[in-house]
Amino acid sequence: MHPAYSVILFTTASGAGYGLLALLGLVGFNHGQASSVAFALVSVFVALALITVGLLSSTFHLGHPERAWRALSQWRSSWLSREGLAALATYVPALLFAAVPLQKPRQAQTILELDRIARHATSPAECDGANDIKDLWRQPDRPG
Repeated sequence: MHPAYSVILFTTASGAGYGLLALLGLVGFNHGQASSVAFALVSVFVALALITVGLLSSTFHLGHPERAWRALSQWRSSWLSREGLAALATYVPALLFAAVPLQKPRQAQTILELDRIARHATSPAECDGANDIKDLWRQPDRPG
């Protein structure tokens, strides 16, 4: 098997970026805000840069890279197109997550809740069902 270099770059760069983003999310969820705002912003920037390089390199594997937008327009019939749209939709919760260190604690908690909901909405594999999203809002400080 001899995959194209663009495919190798796509899988390694985007995989490393999504892995770093997932790791940052887990650490942020379990341990709260980062102790250094600079560390938090740089690490999210590195993750998004790796994801962007990986996604852009995947267009070089296409026969006509100038028609890459058409691959995304077939989302009703193509799983690959849906995957591409979900990959692009990941930027929204990632940027929300990057905004957390810049906020006050209560605002940061609200952003983290929105980020969690956005991650569940963009990744059905993480969601155990409709009740999982409802459970996000049932916290001790909120009436259920």
